Amino acid sequence: KSSRDLEVTYESSDTEVIKISDDGKYLTPLKEGEVTITAKQEGNYLFNPATPISKPVIVTGKTVQVIICTDDLSDLVQGSAPIELSAKVYIIDLENQGKLQYNEEQTAKLQYEVSDPSVASLEGNVLTPIELGTATLTITVPGDKTYKEDKITVPIRVRPATAGCEDILLVNHRES
Repeated sequence: KSSRDLEVTYESSDTEVIKISDDGKYLTPLKEGEVTITAKQEGNYLFNPATPISKPVIVTGKTVQVIICTDDLSDLVQGSAPIELSAKVYIIDLENQGKLQYNEEQTAKLQYEVSDPSVASLEGNVLTPIELGTATLTITVPGDKTYKEDKITVPIRVRPATAGCEDILLVNHRES
């Protein structure tokens, strides 16, 4: 599920390399190769659908680690509250029916970087919108003896705050 508790589904660009279950929730690596996985989150009565995120994945052996970040950072408001990023590392294990399994140890190794710190600042995994503009968030999990390094980029856009109804005072004055 997303950080807003909405369902996230996945699509594969090559179902001969990684097959997606009919409900869009499980990934099954079938053979070595390269594929693009796209994560999608539908909206509801409170939230618009998130911008789909596509990620190239290379299946090279029995396990693959992938970063999934369901945070939509494309419409942040200047001066709004900090956001705790929800990126997590999942392992696709070919020997365990290719199920997507959350990996807390690898998630703890995530590294975050913002391309323009004047647009948004980072402290650990907490992002704060600062100034109007665009930037890119890069999230990396280092490789080791078991897994290859994985990296994703997420676009950031900070827009100005708009006045709400409570901020507008209309005065209608007529002289007689």
